[in-house]
Amino acid sequence: MIDLTGKTALVMGVANAKSIALQIGRTLKKAGGRVLYTYEGDRTKIAVRQIVDSDDLIFPCNVLEDNEIQALVQSLKDHKITLDVVVHAIAYAAPSSLTQVEKVSRPDFNLAMDISAHSLIAGVAALEPLLNRRCSIMTLSYIGGTRAVPSYGMMGIEKAALESSVRYLAVSYGRGGKEIRVNAISCGPLPTTSSRAIPDFSRFEEFHAKGSAFGRNISYEEVANTALFLASTLSQGITGQILFVDAGFSMMIPPLDDHD
Repeated sequence: MIDLTGKTALVMGVANAKSIALQIGRTLKKAGGRVLYTYEGDRTKIAVRQIVDSDDLIFPCNVLEDNEIQALVQSLKDHKITLDVVVHAIAYAAPSSLTQVEKVSRPDFNLAMDISAHSLIAGVAALEPLLNRRCSIMTLSYIGGTRAVPSYGMMGIEKAALESSVRYLAVSYGRGGKEIRVNAISCGPLPTTSSRAIPDFSRFEEFHAKGSAFGRNISYEEVANTALFLASTLSQGITGQILFVDAGFSMMIPPLDDHD
């Protein structure tokens, strides 16, 4: 049984009840950890306040605004909070950029990369003074960051940048004695609000289930349990890694009888 008693986690990216980040936060809290959440704006604040526990602190943080990131850091300092875990679960791409990347405009490209990849770099840099020794930082990725996945488009480019950022941050923050570790969980498809914006998502799910070693898709719980492992002392020797939680899909070839 993993015990996070005395540990504090900041979860960034909860938007609604279907967010993977929410399940991760609940799992960390169930293990004894103190969990804090960020929200993007006033509209999101209402939704987040309704789905997290009444004793969970929530803080505004629009990652596109440097002043809001700094305000988050100051709020944590005001509450005398230091962090043992940071969960980054923030991503965005314009729906029109999911099918033909050659048609992605410069503004849409920059916005997507800023929200999905640079937010990890900027967030960790700002939070660094509050990160305790052996703090565990984790983010969420998908196999589309290393392979071309139909209807994933710009999101795949973002995830490639995000995964590369994980490796470089792991080096930067692993040294100097603090041994802060940075990893990513590469999830199989889950029916989040964001993923349902992917064209033909139900067919997407069917293909993954058919092509996985288990013959099924993963669950929110399986992703959250992996996050719990990464948050614990059991993972102290792991950093700069992409952990696949996809029922074995990533190590398989596509189903041989699917020629559509």
